[in-house]
Amino acid sequence: MFRNTNMTRNTTITNIILMVTNNQGESGDNHTHGHAGHDHHCMMIEDFKRRFWISLFFTLPVLVLSPMIQGFFGFEWIFNENT
Repeated sequence: MFRNTNMTRNTTITNIILMVTNNQGESGDNHTHGHAGHDHHCMMIEDFKRRFWISLFFTLPVLVLSPMIQGFFGFEWIFNENT
């Protein structure tokens, strides 16, 4: 009884190893998945560009209105307070 369990485990492990090695051999010959990722990468690049321009649009006014940047470049913008 103890030997049969070990033999079954060994057979199962051998079968798993054979399935993995067979799948690796088949996946090396199969080239159908090659171009599906390119569209995804182009979409990611376009999304990154869009997010960059949006963040730049909101960042530049904040930097220009900050006192430290104004002091660094030697200008001062003061808005009149409504009192």
